[in-house]
Amino acid sequence: MPPTTPTPTGSQLALMKEAADLRAQGNSWQAIANRIGRTERCLRYWRDVYPRLWRRLLRAAEEDTFQHVSGMAINILSNLLIDKEDTHRAQNCQFLIAKRREQLLAEKRLRHKASPPKPPAAELDDYWSESIAEAAAKPPEQLEKEIIDYAALLQANPADQSPDPAASACPAPPG
Repeated sequence: MPPTTPTPTGSQLALMKEAADLRAQGNSWQAIANRIGRTERCLRYWRDVYPRLWRRLLRAAEEDTFQHVSGMAINILSNLLIDKEDTHRAQNCQFLIAKRREQLLAEKRLRHKASPPKPPAAELDDYWSESIAEAAAKPPEQLEKEIIDYAALLQANPADQSPDPAASACPAPPG
């Protein structure tokens, strides 16, 4: 039997999330330990015993932190539009915005790669190719009238009976 992955308790999970948030904000292990009332050893234990969970929590916390900082950068950059002299702060903000844009594009590429490939479209047989060409050649008003007439014919017939194809504007497929 394969070994089971340990699962943290609810209170441990809450503390791990807080630790991940603090780590994503750049805090040292010691600062995090002091803040949440655990030892550095305990924090590293969580990281080592629950590696997948820790990476997921840390990644989510890093994303949240980066979004927060990016929002601050956008705010500062918008304020700097008035102050043309402070180029150093403006360059830092531009750097963060560029990084955020890169991240969004990378996530979009990952989502695109993760989506299953679409099956190729089936080729149309001669009947459908001719039917489509015939419909495309008709004036829109005539096509609309034929569609409305056919819909009315469908509504007029009980559900257990099919409309007579000869009476409709749509030809029956070759038999």
